[in-house]
Amino acid sequence: MRRYIIILLLFILVFSIQTAMLPFFSIYNISPDLLLIAITALSILNGQWEGMIFGLVTGILMDMFYSPVFGIYSIIYATFGFSVGKLSKNIFKESPFAALFFTITGSIYKGVVILFFKILLAYKTDVWMTFLALIFPEAVLNGIIIFLLYGYILRLNDSSYLRKNKTMF
Repeated sequence: MRRYIIILLLFILVFSIQTAMLPFFSIYNISPDLLLIAITALSILNGQWEGMIFGLVTGILMDMFYSPVFGIYSIIYATFGFSVGKLSKNIFKESPFAALFFTITGSIYKGVVILFFKILLAYKTDVWMTFLALIFPEAVLNGIIIFLLYGYILRLNDSSYLRKNKTMF
């Protein structure tokens, strides 16, 4: 139980950093999605159910504060967390290249789904310009960050504070 509380507090800290500090450091309106990076790492290291649950929780937080329609981020983060956890069962979890691949894929998935909802809700949006100027650069930025931080995340996940209790379940 302590493990899940620590993970939840870490996600709240990441959410606070992403929403309070990163908008001031954005370049050309592009800032990294630290929540997506955290969900990717958690899903790769701990499986699809933890990825989905924490994806849903962080998606609800994002929906409450930043989404014009409630549920978009919840759907994106929950399905992404579950998918990454499911697909990463048979990979070498210590490799930052898997995290890099899943993060870039997830960033593009998130951008395309949000773009789809904007078009569906009749927002005036240039599809190609949005992809080339926002989605693709954010995916590259997220990929660089996960590649640099994955070793630290891996060590944090293996620490005694977050180690799974093998006797439970």
